[in-house]
Amino acid sequence: LQQRRLVTITLRSYGYIPARNSNIGSWVRFAQQLDSSKFRVVFVPDASSQGVTTFQELSDVEVFDAACWNVEIRAALYRRAWMNMGVVSGPLTISCLLDNVLTLAIDRSKDYPGDYADGIRSNTGLIPGEKPAFYSDSCHFFPGRDDDETILRIFNAFAK
Repeated sequence: LQQRRLVTITLRSYGYIPARNSNIGSWVRFAQQLDSSKFRVVFVPDASSQGVTTFQELSDVEVFDAACWNVEIRAALYRRAWMNMGVVSGPLTISCLLDNVLTLAIDRSKDYPGDYADGIRSNTGLIPGEKPAFYSDSCHFFPGRDDDETILRIFNAFAK
C-alpha cells in the first residue's frame, strides 16, 4: 500500500489588514482537485476569531485544528508533511524556520497598504517581497496572489 504524501495548507484569516488573508475558496478548490490516493491535504486555519469562522468554509476538507492552538503540534505537523503551503503569514513562519521542511509561501506583499509595508521595513529590517535571510533554504517565496492558477502552478513545479 502506497503512503499518501501529506500536504498542509495554512490559512490566514485575520481582521488586521485583510488584504493579507488567504483566498480560502482557491485553496479548497486546489485541495479537492489533488488525487486523494496520492495526497492527503490537511488545512490549518488561523487561530484568530475570524479564523474560527473559516471552519464553516472548510466543511468539505480535512482540518487539523489542534495545530491552530499548539505551536509544538504545528511544528511537528510541518516537519512530518511532504509539503507545506500558504500565504506569507505568522503561522506559516514556523515551517520556514525548520531545516529540511519544504514550504511554498505565496508572498502577497504587493497587496499590503504602503504604510504597513514601510512599517515592516523600518521596525524589523525585513523587506516585503523578499524571503528573510534567516529562513531555511527549503522555504520558497513566490510573489503574487493565491488564486487557483498560481497555487496549482507552484505545486506542480515542486511535485515533480
